[in-house]
Amino acid sequence: AEAGEAARRDAAIRAEEFSTGLATAMGWAEEATAAIAKWKEEVKQVEAAVEAKRLLKEEIESKKEKAEAIEKQMQEEARKEREAREAAEKLKREEEEAAAAAAAAAAAEQEETASSAADEDKASSDAESAHLADCPLEVDA
Repeated sequence: AEAGEAARRDAAIRAEEFSTGLATAMGWAEEATAAIAKWKEEVKQVEAAVEAKRLLKEEIESKKEKAEAIEKQMQEEARKEREAREAAEKLKREEEEAAAAAAAAAAAEQEETASSAADEDKASSDAESAHLADCPLEVDA
């Protein structure tokens, strides 16, 4: 009977040890479950923050693309304006050069016309002098 009682005591001690171990394991499991729940919440917060940053990045990129398109359009308009201004300046220079050339041609033509008229007057005067030289002079005596 003593051997049976000793076996019962050993079994009771082992049961107590198992019970204590089980209680410790269950405590650890509860702590692990709580830690896992906390980590899952932290992961959700991080994922939410990442998603918010992704959306913000998309919004910024969209605005950046719009700003770049506007800047490109403004540069294109400035280029067209500059080309138009340069073309207008070139046209003005060409018109001024043409006007100066026309004025010079008119002056040359006027000078030539004046020179021709002077030559005609001289030729007419010379012809008249020659005609008068051929005519006998009548002298009243």
